[in-house]
Amino acid sequence: MVKNNTPKSNKKKNSSTSGKKKENSKKKQNVNKETLDALTRLSSALTELNEKSNSCSSQNAQINTIQHVLPIIRMGHWRTLPQQVEEAYRMMREGAEMVKASSTKYTLLGKIDLDDGSMVSEEIRKGCELLSTGALLLFDPRSQCARSARIFCKRSVRAIVASCVNLIKSFVDNTNNDSNISTQMTGAVWSTCDDLITGKTMPRGNAPSVKRECFTWIRDCNDTMEEFEELVQNSIEIKNEDDRDEEYYATGDLGIIKASIALLKCSRGIMSASLKACEFAGEFHNKNVQLRVSGQDTCPMHGELVADPDILQYHSLEWISTLHEMARTIGEGVTDLGITMYPPININLGENDDNNDGIVGQIMLQKNRILEVANYILKGIVFSDNDNAVDDLDTDKVSKQKILHMTKEIVDLTKNIQTATSKRFQEAKIAVDKCRSLR
Repeated sequence: MVKNNTPKSNKKKNSSTSGKKKENSKKKQNVNKETLDALTRLSSALTELNEKSNSCSSQNAQINTIQHVLPIIRMGHWRTLPQQVEEAYRMMREGAEMVKASSTKYTLLGKIDLDDGSMVSEEIRKGCELLSTGALLLFDPRSQCARSARIFCKRSVRAIVASCVNLIKSFVDNTNNDSNISTQMTGAVWSTCDDLITGKTMPRGNAPSVKRECFTWIRDCNDTMEEFEELVQNSIEIKNEDDRDEEYYATGDLGIIKASIALLKCSRGIMSASLKACEFAGEFHNKNVQLRVSGQDTCPMHGELVADPDILQYHSLEWISTLHEMARTIGEGVTDLGITMYPPININLGENDDNNDGIVGQIMLQKNRILEVANYILKGIVFSDNDNAVDDLDTDKVSKQKILHMTKEIVDLTKNIQTATSKRFQEAKIAVDKCRSLR
C-alpha cells in the first residue's frame, strides 16, 4: 500500500485555492449576466423616449386632416447648436467610440477565456450609458430639438445598445461557438457605432435632421412610383383580359392607378417645395438674428424692418416646425395610398367616397393634404410685434404684422403643384366613375 505523503496543510491550501478560483470564475460570469440585464433595462428605457412630445407617454392619435397640425415640441434653433445640444452630441459620439473599442476587446478575450472577456463587458455598459445620457440630454425640453432630431437620435442609440445586447447575450447563452457568429455580431456593433459617429444615421441638429427626413420621404415616394409604373406597364402588355390574374390590373382599373401615380408625383413635388421653404425660412431666421445683434434694422433678403429676435424665433421656427409636420403627413400618406394601389384594387361602391380603407378615400385624403401644405407655404410666415396676436394668421386683424413671402421659385413651384393636384384629382374621379360603370 502506497502512503500519501502530501501534508494535510497542503491539501487544505490546494482545496482553498480551487474554491477561490471557482468563486472568482462565478463572479466574472455574473458580471456578464449583470451587464446584459443592465443593457436590457437601458434598451427598454430608450424605447420609452417620446420623440413626438415632451411627455413620457406616446402619441398614437392618427391625424387624417392637417389643417390643425401644430408641433408639440418647440424648435428653438436652426443651424447654430446651443451648448447643451453640442454636449449631447459629444457624449453620444464618445459613447459610440468607447463601445466600438470595447466590443473588439470583449470578443477577442471572450473567445480565449470567458471570464477575462466578461470584465470588459463593463466598459461596453459604460459606453452605452454615456450614449443614453447624451440622448436624454438631447430629449430635454431645454435643448429645443424638434421631432426629426429626436427620431434620428433615438434610432441610432437604440441600434447600438441592441447590437451590444445581442453580442453579450451570445456569450451568456454560449451560442457563439461558431467564430463567424462572434465576428458578425462584433461587426454589427462596429457598423452601428460608425453610423452614429460619421452622422450616417444621426445628423446633428434641427436643420440637417429636417432635410434628411424630407429626402427620405421623397426617396420612398420615388420607389413607390417606380414600383407601380412597372406594374402598370406589365399589366398593359397582357392583351388578353382572361390571361390576367390578381397580380395584374384589369383594364378598367388602369385609369385610377395612373391618376394615383400622378398624385404621388404631386406629393413628391410638394415635399420638395416644403424643404425649400423650410431652408429659406431658416436662413431668414439666422440672418435676422445676426443683423439684430450687429445693430442693423433692415434685412437685405426683403428689406423689411427686422423683428425682435424673440418674436422672430417664435414665428419663423414655429412655422418651420408646423410645415415639416404637415409634410410628414404627406410622406406617410404616400405609404397609405400605395397600400391601396395593389391589385385587385378596392373601390368604395357606397354613397360616400370617404372610406379611408379604399383607394378612393386615400386619394381624397392625399389631395387635401397636398393642397393644405401648398396654401400654408403660399401664405408665408406671419409674425407680429404684438405678443397677443402670435396665433392669428389673419393680417387684417393684427396691427404691426409682417409677412415673410417665399421666393418666386418656391411660389411658382407651389402654385404649379396646386394646379396639377386639382387636375390629377379630377382625372381620378373620372377614372373611378368609369371603373364603377364596368363593375
